[in-house]
Amino acid sequence: MEEKCCLCQEVSDITLKCQHKYCNECLLKLAKTILEENSDQPIKCEKCQIDVDKQILYNLFGGVNNYTYYVADQLKIVCQLCLSLKKSSNFVFLSCSHMFCILCFREYFFYKLDSCDFEAEGILCPECGETLSENFIECNFTSEILKNYKEILNKKYKLLKFKNKIFRWCKYCDSCNDFEDGETTITCITCKKVFCVRCKNDPHPFLNCDYIDEEKDIQRMINAQSSNDCINFFIDENTSKCPSCKNAVIKEKGCNFIRCPWEGCKVLFCTLCNNILTVILI
Repeated sequence: MEEKCCLCQEVSDITLKCQHKYCNECLLKLAKTILEENSDQPIKCEKCQIDVDKQILYNLFGGVNNYTYYVADQLKIVCQLCLSLKKSSNFVFLSCSHMFCILCFREYFFYKLDSCDFEAEGILCPECGETLSENFIECNFTSEILKNYKEILNKKYKLLKFKNKIFRWCKYCDSCNDFEDGETTITCITCKKVFCVRCKNDPHPFLNCDYIDEEKDIQRMINAQSSNDCINFFIDENTSKCPSCKNAVIKEKGCNFIRCPWEGCKVLFCTLCNNILTVILI
């Protein structure tokens, strides 16, 4: 006669030292339920409360490493940012030994990154102030985020380096350039482009920056006017104004008589003399 599991009454796979029998599924479910409630609590037979042998548990979980990992994963930790109790698998662990839940730490990191709210040494642990390592950021965030972080760090380092100097960012390559008081132009140390110290436009000797700005405004107006002129030329060359509703009607090849397509109008007129025609049906 086959031995049956004391819980589900199916064929048993395991006999405990207390002689109670379990199938693999029931004993694994029992072990996980106990560990999820309290990972420090020993796993006991449900019938007699005698401890289950460790080797049986190791085999049940597929090896001692899997069992140890599962037990550690059930450990509950308080996040020092949101003060919530969460599983250890939901945490990031910093080199300074402080730990924070993944959700809170990502919000903290992205807030600092987006607002550039950190010093030249980098983003710090919110608990002790130790700098996050580049390796940690590389392992926990995308390469694009790491690249963005490095660029901001580079700028902050240069700002710190030049804090007692006058500097300008190059508008062409975003490099930081320092210059002496009284200089009017800068040659970028990286891309070698030359630009005005004050307005960052191309060098304009003997002309002040306000004049250059006004000149640019005038040029923009000329460009806008030129665009309007082109539109008006197209309208003049390719359309006729309806003598009734005054809207532009595109002239097509063929007969000079056209009907206005605009709703509420529909009059027939001549594109040569622009007079409304009366249609006489014969």
